[in-house]
Amino acid sequence: ISNLTSGYIGLTTKCTKLAALKAVGGVLFIDEAYALANKRGSGINYGDEVIDTLTPIMTNYGGDLVVVMAGYEEEMKYMLESVNTGFASRFQRNVNFTDYNSKEMFEIFLSLAEKNYYKLENAAKERLIKLFKVIEDLKDNNRAFANARTVSSLFDIVRNRTSMRFTRD
Repeated sequence: ISNLTSGYIGLTTKCTKLAALKAVGGVLFIDEAYALANKRGSGINYGDEVIDTLTPIMTNYGGDLVVVMAGYEEEMKYMLESVNTGFASRFQRNVNFTDYNSKEMFEIFLSLAEKNYYKLENAAKERLIKLFKVIEDLKDNNRAFANARTVSSLFDIVRNRTSMRFTRD
């Protein structure tokens, strides 16, 4: 979204047009697109300007431009319900991805560790497997769960604690 907006009123239209036209012949991917929703009382929201600019571009370049918007399911639903129906109707498919299970999260962690030249002892692996099972069991009631980002954040914590231990020693 930062590539679509500007801190100045009026320039967001230009930023959005530029980004969208650069994507013609390919894909315009908007991550955390729910931020385009105009939440009541939140001050200036450039989302309306982005949406008003993208809508005709999506119509005019429909055969040559794919727009993919990503975000949390409930927030995306709210966003699409709160914007103009002309914009929302241009999205013909909705794809929901299932959350990672504990085994997949463990594999992601191992991959991050390997890429960063960490080798886990068996005891650490066993603790991680248990931890990811707990995370999996509680994820539906945890708004902070973010799939691979949760694993990445955990890896960052482990790496920071390891660094502090090395520094102390």
